[in-house]
Amino acid sequence: MSSASSLPPFNQEQSIYEADLETTLLIAQLAQQDLEELASACKGKGRADKPRSDHELALEIQNEQLNEWRTFLEDAKLARSIGAALQTDQNTLNAFSIVEQAAAEDHRVAEILSQGGDLPEPTPTQKLLEDPTLFVEPPPSQGVAKPSRDSTRKGIGEATITPSTNISQIPVAGPSVDRYRRTACTICNDYVRFQECLHTSCDHHYCRDSFTRDESLFPLRCCQQPIPPDQASTFLNARLRSLFDVKLREFGTPPQTRVYCILPTCSAFLGSSEAVPAFTAIRCPQCQSHTCPSCKQAGHDARDCSENAAVKELKALARAEHWQTCPGCHAIVELQHGCYHMTCRCHTQFCYLCAVPWKNCGCHQWDDQRLLVAAERRVENEVGAAVRVEQPLVFQELVQERARTLHVNHDCVVHSWKNRSGGTCEECQEYLHLFLKICRNCSLVACRRCALNRL
Repeated sequence: MSSASSLPPFNQEQSIYEADLETTLLIAQLAQQDLEELASACKGKGRADKPRSDHELALEIQNEQLNEWRTFLEDAKLARSIGAALQTDQNTLNAFSIVEQAAAEDHRVAEILSQGGDLPEPTPTQKLLEDPTLFVEPPPSQGVAKPSRDSTRKGIGEATITPSTNISQIPVAGPSVDRYRRTACTICNDYVRFQECLHTSCDHHYCRDSFTRDESLFPLRCCQQPIPPDQASTFLNARLRSLFDVKLREFGTPPQTRVYCILPTCSAFLGSSEAVPAFTAIRCPQCQSHTCPSCKQAGHDARDCSENAAVKELKALARAEHWQTCPGCHAIVELQHGCYHMTCRCHTQFCYLCAVPWKNCGCHQWDDQRLLVAAERRVENEVGAAVRVEQPLVFQELVQERARTLHVNHDCVVHSWKNRSGGTCEECQEYLHLFLKICRNCSLVACRRCALNRL
């Protein structure tokens, strides 16, 4: 008979995934019944004042193990039941949430009409109610196989359970496919369920929350290949699909024509200034405030329309600091390093000196000082910053060679990436302490998100 100290360690996490809960609970109950029968058979066979034998102590410890295991399995069964219920009812709960929001918006519309106002445009939530697929259950996830009852029972029947058998040693069969498989989102790097991700043809994965977070990632693309919005829209549930459609319309509108609610606590996107007559205030469907589409200030008479004071101050600062304005979206751009070839977040390419579309002017491509700074940074990315101090002559030779290369070819059309240690991304300026990607050709350093989705 094995002593209690010789029992192998009890591995709860392993056993919970090696068999389905019902079968595992049954195993624990049968094993506990066997222990109770053995313990009953031992009663009355020894003196009352005699210490318990190793056999009796082992039975007691094994029984305590089984009690702990059964408690753990019961808790796991309850948690899995709650999780399954939430997963099943998620779409229904989202649909009811949309219905409640649409009802509140209908009430506001009724108040506007009762006060003699014009009928406002339907909100995205109200339009979503017209979608016939809103209350249709989505098809089950593909690629997830359910465990076979027959295969689970096979192996369990072949095991012999004795009081000395550790529970984690019982051979059982598990699911043929890991239904709990998780994968890292390419954008946020969070681990999410594999079947809840959008999978691209280049074998990258995106979670639901990453579609509406960053305008610089619009239009959707991966590895310079576009992702159709319809593909992403069908992947989202009803609530997120409504939000995604709003952001799709917002990011698809040229920045210089976007109109937002004047109320800072609201700031809802109201559409394009080109979609309404000039000097006609736009009513916000959420807070009922009025915003002038021309000056982006509170609604007013046409004769009172003037340029926003904050915009005037920003333009004055840009002139003083010699910043440039993008000819595409009119965003103000500052050149910190590199050549005069600018690529705005709206994907407009222009000359930083004269703001003319790229390759349509006779301006110089480089400032000599900025060229040397860019060459030094590329060399440090390639060989490390320590070379500047340890071998200054070698470092300067590499800088001059890199500067001559940049004069001819300052950027890659298609980057070729490899991994390196952490640092600051040159594209988004975010610091990542684990690793970055460096281009084999131009030595540009970028994070994974920029390498896949921005460059």
